[in-house]
Amino acid sequence: VHAMGGEQAPANLDDLIRLRVAAMPTAERAVLEMLAVAGQPLERNVLNATIGEEIGNAVLALRSENMIRSRVLADSTSAHEALDASHDRFREAVLASMTDVDRRARHLRLAVALEDLDRGDPEILAAHYAAAGEPLRAAEHAVAAAANASEALAFDHAARLYGFALELHPSISNADELRVQLADALTRAGRGFEAAPI
Repeated sequence: VHAMGGEQAPANLDDLIRLRVAAMPTAERAVLEMLAVAGQPLERNVLNATIGEEIGNAVLALRSENMIRSRVLADSTSAHEALDASHDRFREAVLASMTDVDRRARHLRLAVALEDLDRGDPEILAAHYAAAGEPLRAAEHAVAAAANASEALAFDHAARLYGFALELHPSISNADELRVQLADALTRAGRGFEAAPI
């Protein structure tokens, strides 16, 4: 299929999205890539911190093209605007168009921004640091998330997170202690047979 002027027309929607993203100004592409990497709504101040420049015009342009949407995230003390890709298809196409190096760099910038702004749940931080190729930092956050899960009596989840931490960084300084905590979480989850070999 050829477009007017003899150029090859996009074969499908994903190709069309990738072509559109490639033609975007740098700030718009950066916003869309960061939202794709985040995989969930991001507060505007976190997005600003990850990109390092004013994103107001980029956000307006992306909203006008229906590529992103905003919503209000509220807690007991405040409300914040959060931005997200307007469709999973956009997110997936943008992720597919990024190089591994770019994806890792975006994950790292996001993890650092979330941590600096004290906006990161330890499990989310662990996932982003792992995707950024930072296994020690990821393991440390996975351990914190596992401890939170244990405190909440979510022992299956805690066991998965302790296992994730040990998988990420088997030589972590407190590996023996983590194996004990993993075995304890498995036992409390009713999976003692899996704890025995640990």
